[in-house]
Amino acid sequence: MKSSILQTASTYLLPILLLFSVFLLL
Repeated sequence: MKSSILQTASTYLLPILLLFSVFLLL
């Protein structure tokens, strides 16, 4: 169960982290 939660969390966090890093670079 924890693995599935971690998988969905990473799926949602990766694009958010990418957008955040791009926002910081701007």
